[in-house]
Amino acid sequence: MKQEIPYIYATKPYMKVMFKTIVEKIDILSDEITDDKNFWYNIEECEGSLFGKYARLRLIERVDSEKLSFRDLKENGLKAAPQDPMRVRE
Repeated sequence: MKQEIPYIYATKPYMKVMFKTIVEKIDILSDEITDDKNFWYNIEECEGSLFGKYARLRLIERVDSEKLSFRDLKENGLKAAPQDPMRVRE
């Protein structure tokens, strides 16, 4: 099986792809995930998000390149800031 390499886009003020990760595990249930309630502003939203399946990602590297900025990505075909998963083609 080919290993998936998700890149994560950071919103304002950065507005660029900043993290390269690797998928370590998929189809994780909520009782197996890391408790991150301390990072939520709204605990009710956090608790409401605990349904479905999750994936565990591991950071490979932090990337800081203007070539991955929203401006440059738009110049190369990106229509809008990424807000959902998307596959990148050549």
